[in-house]
Amino acid sequence: HLGVDWYAEGGILTKPTVFGMMNGRPQVGGEAGPEAVLPIEKLSNILVDTFKNMGVEKPIIIQLDGRTIARVTAPYMSEELSFRNKRRF
Repeated sequence: HLGVDWYAEGGILTKPTVFGMMNGRPQVGGEAGPEAVLPIEKLSNILVDTFKNMGVEKPIIIQLDGRTIARVTAPYMSEELSFRNKRRF
């Protein structure tokens, strides 16, 4: 008889627990202390709620210098200028 604990809804591993095999080696969780196992969908909702509670909905300021902007946009500007010059003639 093989005892299997299913974690489809998530769970907490409180002791070393083998949850799979990869390349012939057991995949273990909970060996360094309690570890959460949960579906990705639940994780994303938890993160969104956590960030909201932390007040992380503040603006993020990104500063770029002129050289960085020129380097990143130059290929697009060159393409656009070429396109516009072809349309004139």
